[in-house]
Amino acid sequence: MKKPYALLLTFFFTLSLEAQYSWELGLTAGLASYQGDFTTTPVPGFKNSSFGLGVIGKYVFNYKWSVRPGVYFSSLKGDDFSSGDAWRENIRRASFSTELTEISFIAEFEPFGEERYLGGRGFRKLVSPYFFAGIGLAIIKPEPDFSKTSGSADFLMKVGLDENAGKIKSHFVLPLGAGVKFDLSEWWNVSLEMGARATFTDYLDGLSEAGNPDANDWYYFTGITVLRRLDGSMKIR
Repeated sequence: MKKPYALLLTFFFTLSLEAQYSWELGLTAGLASYQGDFTTTPVPGFKNSSFGLGVIGKYVFNYKWSVRPGVYFSSLKGDDFSSGDAWRENIRRASFSTELTEISFIAEFEPFGEERYLGGRGFRKLVSPYFFAGIGLAIIKPEPDFSKTSGSADFLMKVGLDENAGKIKSHFVLPLGAGVKFDLSEWWNVSLEMGARATFTDYLDGLSEAGNPDANDWYYFTGITVLRRLDGSMKIR
């Protein structure tokens, strides 16, 4: 995991020397949570959340639009033991964990961003909402644990199918979400955001046939981002 982190960070710094005023660079930290065959509610809670950390760069095209490549590191986990579902707690009794690396390229829209520079007449601090969507690649290594699982022969056959499934370690994901940006100064800003990641796999948790094979898994990232503008004058086109 250290190799892609170092390569991306080097890439950002190289581009910042060329772009001069259009780049922002910073860190993001927060909680990653998962939704799939081990969850019982439409939106996962924080019980099985894990700390995550990432580095992002942002290229600012104009007052409202920007793009941000980034890489995030975290983990995902879930289990049946406190699900509140008797069948899961007493029969399936499975769990999983996986390391997660996400490499993404996201477009960001800030509808009131122009107010920050008053149409080119100066800078003022702003509290501003924004929305984002993009594409990414999630690199995972799910490790399901069925050592405490019991049940009928038919169900144990489904468990065997999951244990022997050829699990792909890289999956395309679609990040989307929203946040609020706070300007600390002309140089620094802080954002609070929540984003969902739609995946195209039901094996994010290593379990499908022994769960709901008709629904793909999701994961979420809720966190705080601190960015530094590389030129305080922000001479945006």
